[in-house]
Amino acid sequence: MAKKFDASRTEHKHFHLLNGQTIQVPFMTSQEPATPSLRRLRWHKILKIPYQNGSRQFAMYFFLPDTFHDLKNLKKSSPGFFNQ
Repeated sequence: MAKKFDASRTEHKHFHLLNGQTIQVPFMTSQEPATPSLRRLRWHKILKIPYQNGSRQFAMYFFLPDTFHDLKNLKKSSPGFFNQ
């Protein structure tokens, strides 16, 4: 069963921007083992992070293109998905 996030576990860490700049941002951390899944496709990877709120289960998906130019290929491969 999922637990509510403990806000005191927030840590400020480096986040790297596309322009090369590095900034400090808050990150959620946990001692619990994460259960994400990663799927490798032609031009990208898809990271799935499951969540649970009571009896509701859902997931957040991150589409990670291999290169900046592969983002265009990703959009072309599933145009309907990205226009929802």
